[in-house]
Amino acid sequence: YDYCHIGHARVMVGFDMAVRWLARLGYNVNYVRNITDIDDKIPRKPFHWPLAFPEVFGGSNGGFDAIVGNVPFLGGQRLTGAMGIAFRNYLVTYLANGQRGSADLAAYFFLRVNKLLGNDAIFGLITTNTIAEGDTRQVSLESMLDDGQVKIIAAYPSEQWPGKAAVVTSRVHLKKGSWGGRIQLNKQSVVRISAFLTDKDDWSLESLSANENQAFQGIITLGLGFVVSEEQANAMIFEEKSNQDILFPYISGTDLNSSPEQKPSRWVINFFDMAENSARRYKLPYEHIKINVKPERQKVLGNGKYKVGGKRQREIWWQYDGIRKNLFHTIGQPHLFEDHPRDFNSTKRPLLKVLASTRVSKHLIFSFIPSSLMYADGLNVFALPHFSDFATLQSNIHTVFVWKYASRMKNDLRYTPSDVYLPFPKPYIDDPKYLNELGKTYHQLRSDIMMDHQLGLTKLYNRFHNPEDAQDSIIEMRSFHKQIDIAVSNAYGWDNLDLEHGFHEVDYLPKNDRVRYTISEKARSEVLDRLTILNKERHAQEQASAPTKPKAKAFTKKPKPEAPIPQMALFDEPVSETHASLVANVKKGNQWGAESIDQILAWLEDKAPNWYTKEAILTACGASISDWQPAINELLNDGHIESKIVDSISLYRAFE
Repeated sequence: YDYCHIGHARVMVGFDMAVRWLARLGYNVNYVRNITDIDDKIPRKPFHWPLAFPEVFGGSNGGFDAIVGNVPFLGGQRLTGAMGIAFRNYLVTYLANGQRGSADLAAYFFLRVNKLLGNDAIFGLITTNTIAEGDTRQVSLESMLDDGQVKIIAAYPSEQWPGKAAVVTSRVHLKKGSWGGRIQLNKQSVVRISAFLTDKDDWSLESLSANENQAFQGIITLGLGFVVSEEQANAMIFEEKSNQDILFPYISGTDLNSSPEQKPSRWVINFFDMAENSARRYKLPYEHIKINVKPERQKVLGNGKYKVGGKRQREIWWQYDGIRKNLFHTIGQPHLFEDHPRDFNSTKRPLLKVLASTRVSKHLIFSFIPSSLMYADGLNVFALPHFSDFATLQSNIHTVFVWKYASRMKNDLRYTPSDVYLPFPKPYIDDPKYLNELGKTYHQLRSDIMMDHQLGLTKLYNRFHNPEDAQDSIIEMRSFHKQIDIAVSNAYGWDNLDLEHGFHEVDYLPKNDRVRYTISEKARSEVLDRLTILNKERHAQEQASAPTKPKAKAFTKKPKPEAPIPQMALFDEPVSETHASLVANVKKGNQWGAESIDQILAWLEDKAPNWYTKEAILTACGASISDWQPAINELLNDGHIESKIVDSISLYRAFE
């Protein structure tokens, strides 16, 4: 159909023959291939900047003098599914110089615009506020600033979009070459602007091994048919008592933040890692999901593709996509599983309660809930049983850190443990008695107010942050929160730090909702500086004392044919050093292991706890594509890795 795509022989054969023939005749041939691996019947026409604007790129300046633009948004996890593997590899290899990460499309717009500019030029782009967050920041602003040729000369972070869409934007102006003018952050003159769009000398945080295996995302059912009402669950248990083995109360983010009692409103069927023969023993639950889950998992869309992309998820339809084996083993519930992680400690005492918070919320709030529940994927679950843990995470010391380094969903906070919990340097508490008492009293006070006034946590904290709410119980709650902040600050040894509690406007929230009962801006800045330094110190200490990482478990496999070198670029052009080094890694037997299954596991363990697509894993670790399915099935079945689906794309990581 229409123009060439990767499925056409004429791309690989026909045009290649034409190019070779013309070259042999003596012509200087410029050959650009427009290839996509998305078979969506949409023709894609090639566009080459120097050919379109020879007067710009043929001159001495070698590019544009200025570019202004409004960048389209596409989340990093959706790039491959929407635009194809070839285009994704082009972005990573040629624009980001091989730097991988779950960066939004906006990051590559910044990199591309920078490449299109001349030696002494300027550009300004408006995009979402994620440009200064996580992988998007590291791939774009951070890498450009580190290169030393670009400087941010003005920025307006976290502005509310004036239209109807609930979007928070950031305007960023950059200068390529020297700049002798003023540098402005929100119209205020500053000395410099960092990749975080602040005037601080920020650095990218490092994960701390001390925080590993403590924070987990809830279960990913990949099928609403697993969820049942309490009445349905009780009826199944009444019919056959053994059904209670696989039926559990199921708590969601709404239950946690909106219910005064914080009790689950639904139940869920969970077969954990059972084989299908074992699951069939529970007749009613099995038949229920066979009717309500299996058809959805195996549904074929109008274009002939499966609705659920992962083969494992379609074939093992009675299991969740994310069974969270490591979570339940960590909190002391190994009896739920037939297989166990390699480092499982069978003598560990089970936890009676765990800390939980919603992954996306208006306020950062933690609560203790029973460990016997099933947790929805909208929750973060922390294997932390002490009230001193609760007090530390609920404190403003942790809160300002999270608001600084977490990403956003519209105006709400998105708490991703790998971004903000793993790097958080918690205080060393010699005697936690006082902090335990404060945390316990504060937690109980909150529960009492919620029950007395029939409030959920979100509405309670709306009142907590409202300067006009002077009810005695709310004032008492603020008093205890202040005491917790001071106690946590003292636990760090910051006795001389005046937190200056009160109602303050915070610039990381929309202008119409910026007042919070919190610490002052001066104190917030000082706390962030100290925590950043502490993260760097702790990371250096851990690196200095870390043992040599053991090699991944060896697997014996029959030799397989070596995979062809994957296409690394969208366009044909001379192979760069970056390109050559990437291609050189795609060979059988390398630093990740001798066999494909070794290479996949070793690379994922090295990159834990991040999630990666099949294409990213194969390209980076050098495993053979022909080995992929048997290797990934064995690793999943053995519990060495886990998978999930985001926007119909399968992602994988080593178990945390």
